[in-house]
Amino acid sequence: MENRIAQASSDSAWRTYLLLRDDVDEDDERRELLHRYVTNLCDAGEHNPDALQTAGLLLSSKAR
Repeated sequence: MENRIAQASSDSAWRTYLLLRDDVDEDDERRELLHRYVTNLCDAGEHNPDALQTAGLLLSSKAR
């Protein structure tokens, strides 16, 4: 279940990031970094999809 939450949250954060950044390709390497970050947060005990997505967006905004 945690893996599905992490996957859905990171996918949603990535889609939102792509909407905000037209200069980033869908297969950019930052996508994997985002997924790992959200998965690590989930493994550490965060299971709220909204919180995970928000954390992913914050990470993405710093990775410009």
